[in-house]
Amino acid sequence: MATSTIDPGPLASSLPVSGDVARAGVSPDTIWWHYHGRDAQRNVFFTALGLRLLVVLATIAFSDQLGSLSRDSIQYDVRGRDIADQYLTGTNNWALWIDHGWFQFIGLVYFLFGPFLILIQLLNVFMSALSAAMVCRIAYLVTENRAATLLSGFAMALFPSIAWYCSLPLKDAAGIFALTAICLGILLLSVPRNRQGWYWIAGGLLLLMCLRVYLVPICAGCVALCLLPGRLPGGFRGVLKWGCVALGFAVVVYMVASVAGVDLTRIVIDYNQEDQTARYFDLSYINNVRDGMNSGSGRMYTYDHESQYGHGILNDIRLFGTGVFFFIFSIDIFNIGQARQLAALPEFLFFACCLPYLLVGVVKGWNRSPQRVLPLILFGLALIVVYSSMTTNMGAMYRWRMQALPFLIVLITYGAILWRKGPLYAVMAPYELKRNR
Repeated sequence: MATSTIDPGPLASSLPVSGDVARAGVSPDTIWWHYHGRDAQRNVFFTALGLRLLVVLATIAFSDQLGSLSRDSIQYDVRGRDIADQYLTGTNNWALWIDHGWFQFIGLVYFLFGPFLILIQLLNVFMSALSAAMVCRIAYLVTENRAATLLSGFAMALFPSIAWYCSLPLKDAAGIFALTAICLGILLLSVPRNRQGWYWIAGGLLLLMCLRVYLVPICAGCVALCLLPGRLPGGFRGVLKWGCVALGFAVVVYMVASVAGVDLTRIVIDYNQEDQTARYFDLSYINNVRDGMNSGSGRMYTYDHESQYGHGILNDIRLFGTGVFFFIFSIDIFNIGQARQLAALPEFLFFACCLPYLLVGVVKGWNRSPQRVLPLILFGLALIVVYSSMTTNMGAMYRWRMQALPFLIVLITYGAILWRKGPLYAVMAPYELKRNR
């Protein structure tokens, strides 16, 4: 693997067109990215764009069945029409752009251009294709490997659930774009020291505030924990140093909150108010959400009381472990309730085969370049914890897992390159460039 940490962008005058790469001190992957990186991103973008446009055409052709395929899409359309009427009469509530911004955005588009759901779909298609190209860039910054870069980008472009849901008028495409932008911004700041990373981070957090406000403080904390440690050593020393930094950061946050008069140890909820972000961290509210989601053929528990936290530490660990399992694998192959769940079977097999690569990517990736894999580990872990602890419906988990896929895919491909074994590496090996020893 290459060890160069410089951004290939400024190397236009120094990269050799041919000759001895070893004497130039630049890895072949760095040279490849400089001359072909934009082409790779462009190919990934148009591959993702083409596939998603085909899905959009399919939804138009089978629009009569869209309600049965995606009931949420119909709900978004109905809400958008109602909000467009509010804009028309001047009775809209601008405060709802926080946390409910996607409904408000659809209403604004309907107000300006008419109730054409395809406009929202086309925007999602563009954002999703751009996210795939961004994953390509992230993979290069993390791995500096041509094969991992290409496979990560094309896997993101062709992943079935992403191609389907991001071609619908749902907010998943925007959520994936926001999280990917934040991660890209962190890597731009920490690897090539590019200050444009701050724009990506700010834009991603702002978009996330409109979509899922409870993720904003979590992601902001991840940003701080990625940028604060400075240079991290690999292995246990790196874990210890990062742990000390994280602990110091938590102490500082607590002290600032205490000076400001905010009691972080006690969350008081006023349920008379319509919007309380703090409720997302309240146990009774979480149990209510879990009970409400535990319905339909995708329910994870037979009875609602089985899904509730607070009945012993072992039971809570079991519930969380069940959530993690369904977050990664989506379905229980021994208990498939309907034909729609069979659509998740290929992804189940993918993660069953790639789970060892993911573990290798985390462990060996940390030992090799902790500063690069830290954003992937933190964001992936944060999303796993949040959704595994909140969700009791396999269908919802299948959708929300997409937000973590950019980070999991890059870790999987990195693990394959570092492990250099198994079927996934056999696919990647022909695309690896020869390295100087």
